[in-house]
Formats: sequence, C-alpha cells, structure tokens
Amino acid sequence: MTADPDDLLESDQQDPAPESQSLLMTVREVCGLFSKTRRTIENWARQGLLHKVRVGGSVFFRRSEVMALIEERNAP
Repeated sequence: MTADPDDLLESDQQDPAPESQSLLMTVREVCGLFSKTRRTIENWARQGLLHKVRVGGSVFFRRSEVMALIEERNAP
C-alpha cells in the first residue's frame, strides 16, 4: 500500500518544527543551561569542550555535545 502524496504533505505541515532547531543551540541557550556568561562559553569553545557550528553569521552549538558536557560535569 502506497501513501497518497497529498497525505504526506499534510502530515509534514502538521509538524512545523524543523529538525535543525532541535539539533542546535544558541550561545544564549547554552549560557542559560550552565548559568555561565557568554565569555565562559566562548572560552570552553576555545579549549575544545564545545565545538562551534557557524550558520551564516550566527554561532550555535550541537545539542548532543552540550548535553554530553552537562552529564560529564555532573558525574561524580
């Protein structure tokens, strides 16, 4: 059984959140999660704790890396 292309379009429209929004975080979001300043997050990026992702003129961080760092910092 194959799906009707119109049905596929309707289901795509019902889920408007692009996947990229959930994969990337802004510097502000990362600052909020860690309760740190922008400067600290930038230092962490320079030290290799987080890797910057540049999209146009904006800087983002991969959510998976941020969450891994949270887990690492909370580990006993």
